[in-house]
Amino acid sequence: MSKGPTPFDFPFKDIPEVNEIFADDMHLMTFNGQYAHFTFTVDRMDEFKPGVNKKPTGKKVAVARLVLTPTAMLKMVNSLNQIVGALEQQGTVKREQPAIINPGGSVQ
Repeated sequence: MSKGPTPFDFPFKDIPEVNEIFADDMHLMTFNGQYAHFTFTVDRMDEFKPGVNKKPTGKKVAVARLVLTPTAMLKMVNSLNQIVGALEQQGTVKREQPAIINPGGSVQ
């Protein structure tokens, strides 16, 4: 999907007071045909009590919900692909190949 001409070309104005939110996971992403909905989460650990807890416990907590138009989503995907490409070139990450499902149902 290419970005067609828009009726407006507004200049960007940064507002430093806008909060930055940390997330360590994306819990859910849905697309309803018009908008992409993202729910970002962070892990919150419960207090660890030696002798009581065998292992750490906790929960995922929603910290931000983001709704994007298809155009904004594609711009984000393109930007993320550029970042991942740079990380691949540095050897920091390795992109996983998607599984191939054959017509018979077997996975390669």
